[in-house]
Formats: sequence, structure tokens, C-alpha cells
Amino acid sequence: MHYITVLIQHNFTTKNYQNGTFEIEGNEDIQCRICLDNIEKGQLAQSTPCTPIKHIFHVNCFWTWYKDHHNCPFCRKAFLIKFIEFLDPPKNKTKKNDESSNRNW
Repeated sequence: MHYITVLIQHNFTTKNYQNGTFEIEGNEDIQCRICLDNIEKGQLAQSTPCTPIKHIFHVNCFWTWYKDHHNCPFCRKAFLIKFIEFLDPPKNKTKKNDESSNRNW
């Protein structure tokens, strides 16, 4: 799966979900490319299929963007149909994100 590539390249300590979504469990210094805040331990992150090494976002930041756009918020590369299907919103996420990842963009 796509997120496994992200995890290997970044050496994150994570808990994996589906569709490129993962929870940060370590104290890595990872910045959301939308709101520019750090993705803190315990928050959910989202990677994109374009180039996962650099394109990681807070889950809420990404899905707010994705509602109106079908391209990467960072590089603007259009997602192919197979990746759009891959990027269905995560279901039943109960992990609480802090206020910085719940902004309305």
C-alpha cells in the first residue's frame, strides 16, 4: 500500500490506517504542507500518491482541500482516477486532532 512507502522513507513511528492515513506516534518533526503547523504525536496524517516523501498533511487539512480539488495541495499534480479511488476519506476516525488541524480553509 502507498502509506508503507511513506513510512519506510521517513522512518516514522506510526499506527497505520487505510488510504494513506497514519497516526504519528513518535516525536518526528513533520510539517503539514497546508497549514504549515507541525503534525504532532497522536495526530492523524495523510499522504498523497504523487510523491509521498514531501506531501504529508493533517488529515483534516487534506480532506478540506480535497472536497474542492482533485490535485495535490503542495505540488498541484492531478490525481489519477485510480488514486482518487484510493483516497476515499478515512471512515470512523475517532482520534482527536488539535485545533490547528481543524481549521476551515
